[in-house]
Amino acid sequence: MINTTEEQAVEPQAKDITLVLENDPCPIVKIFANKMNNALNDSSFIENVERVQGCFALKSIDGAQSLTINIEGKTISLYSGVKAGAKIVIHTPLSDSGSQKTRVENLWRHPIFANRVGRLLDFPKPSWVDSAKRFWDKNKDYPGMPTGIKLECTDEAREYIIGVSPEASISGHSKELINFLTGENVFVESCIKGKLNSQMSFEHAVVLSDVTLQMLLGER
Repeated sequence: MINTTEEQAVEPQAKDITLVLENDPCPIVKIFANKMNNALNDSSFIENVERVQGCFALKSIDGAQSLTINIEGKTISLYSGVKAGAKIVIHTPLSDSGSQKTRVENLWRHPIFANRVGRLLDFPKPSWVDSAKRFWDKNKDYPGMPTGIKLECTDEAREYIIGVSPEASISGHSKELINFLTGENVFVESCIKGKLNSQMSFEHAVVLSDVTLQMLLGER
């Protein structure tokens, strides 16, 4: 059993499932906590959590990052590093640029558990429109936020406006819009990499980048 003497609890989520982070968690722990927090809006993810009972770890193939996730009852605890209690260790790219294939250590010992973990980590995501609604509800009062944003989904040829009198416009593939709106990617980084196109003031670009960075790290 993993030592949990230095933890900080995140408020209970759907169906009383609680995320618990160690004190002063590293960025990769915060990022996965945000992914799980977003996924708790989906009933299928809740069901997968209930099926996965035990400890597993993820270790980056393309860097030094690693984390351990322990699920006990309805509590999901996240820690930096690979803990000794992990049944399996998933060696996988943890960056957008990673291209290496995933390898699962101890798969032969825990094949059923590994399969359930794989389903758990295939995080469900809302549609880009639902993501936009949640983004606006959460961030519309953030200082410096545009009065409204026009979103254009290029693969669906659809537009959607959040707020009123749009002062900014953002376009991109539905996947990239979802990643931006759920805090999976920082806004300015998505623009630099050409994943999103935008028209707005520099000040609004800074605000959206600040907000998505905070969401990525679970601070909003």
